[in-house]
Amino acid sequence: MVALRGFIMNIFHTFVPIYLSQKGSGLIIGGATLTIGMIIGMFTNYYGTYLRDKLGIKFINFIGFWVWEYLVYLWYL
Repeated sequence: MVALRGFIMNIFHTFVPIYLSQKGSGLIIGGATLTIGMIIGMFTNYYGTYLRDKLGIKFINFIGFWVWEYLVYLWYL
């Protein structure tokens, strides 16, 4: 799971600026998108650790996989 996440993040970091550039935005917008995403990830990682300590890892994993499943379902609608 960790290797898959790392692979997806590498693809995301490589191709988001290129994709946004092809859509008409500049590379600055692509870089800003990645920067904002990484900053948000930093805070959500800290908050997730706090919730893990308070609620337990099984509950956090259940919620995380449920949200992921829901997002995949919405993607394919």
